Amino acid sequence: MKMKINDNELKEKINVTKKLYYILGMARGSKSSIYTGVSFHKGTNKWEAYIYIKDKKHYVGRFEDEEAAARAHDTYAKRCECQN
Repeated sequence: MKMKINDNELKEKINVTKKLYYILGMARGSKSSIYTGVSFHKGTNKWEAYIYIKDKKHYVGRFEDEEAAARAHDTYAKRCECQN
C-alpha cells in the first residue's frame, strides 16, 4: 500500500531531516551549513552568505545566525533573477 503525503507533511519531513543533518554535523564539530550559499567564518564567529553568478562569487554579508544568512542569500538571489 502506497502512502500519500501532503505538501505540508513533506515540508516538515524535509525540515526535520535538514535539522538532523545539522545536529549530526555539529556533534562532529563541523560548522558547515545546511543552506546553500552559507558558511561559518571562524575568524569572526559569524555566518557568511554568498552567491555565485556566472561563475563569480558575490559576497552578501555576515550574520549572527545561520537562518538570517540563508534568508539574505535567498533575497539576493531573487533580486538578481529580477534584473536578468
